[in-house]
Amino acid sequence: MSVPAAVPYRPRVIDAEIDLLMSDLAAVSLDGPKGVGKTETALQRVERTFRFDRREDLELLAAQPDLLRSIPSPVLLDEWQRWPEIWDLVRRAVDDGARPGTYLLTGSASPLANIHTGAGADRAAPDATDDTSRARRGRALGVAGRLAAR
Repeated sequence: MSVPAAVPYRPRVIDAEIDLLMSDLAAVSLDGPKGVGKTETALQRVERTFRFDRREDLELLAAQPDLLRSIPSPVLLDEWQRWPEIWDLVRRAVDDGARPGTYLLTGSASPLANIHTGAGADRAAPDATDDTSRARRGRALGVAGRLAAR
């Protein structure tokens, strides 16, 4: 039996907006429903990925939080809602001068959706990968403007 070939990435409308946000901001968050392509879209832009639905990735960063600052970037922090403490690590890195485009966080709507993201939430511009969320993207660009002015 043959293994099916991987489906090539199809560019999305939101790609240009993500690239623009990443060129100005140290951290960008892509949030939305499961299965809309957040992770695949993010994977096109990163050097290293931590998937928090994998225990070993979560345990590695929990045991060595400074690793987040020393690995090649951009870094994808996938399924952040499974380890909301990551927001504090990202916030500290941003406050300490992380370069634009260093962190990309992806999160899905889930039973954990009401988790408090702490003070770091205002340091990562939120965005969504579905093309129906114009109001949310407009808010993300407003956040980007405020953060870029820092």
